[in-house]
Amino acid sequence: MDEKLKKALEFSNYRQTLNNQLRQLKVRTQTQLIFAKNGGSFTISRELICFFNYIVSKKLKEITVLDDNEIPIQIENPEEFLDEITIRYFEVTNDYFTDYQQIKKSRSVKLIVDLEV
Repeated sequence: MDEKLKKALEFSNYRQTLNNQLRQLKVRTQTQLIFAKNGGSFTISRELICFFNYIVSKKLKEITVLDDNEIPIQIENPEEFLDEITIRYFEVTNDYFTDYQQIKKSRSVKLIVDLEV
């Protein structure tokens, strides 16, 4: 096999493996950002955190919000809810950053596949 062709195939395998690992990492991160509370399901995002920060700043003690499935869910303690989603958001995004950096630094298919993502 021609050396250029061999290198091109190796690079192609590397890029495909890299993209697959990054995609798996992103899906895992998105799954970890789903938060269940009072029978509702919420995807934690900066927008949700900002919304609850606003609710807490207005000193509302009990509110009803729509979850991801448009189901009304009563949140009895918005401040506690805000704390829970904020902590989860930063834990998950910090893990995502660490794993992403490991994948980016891996320069071979073997190193990428051996990472526990």
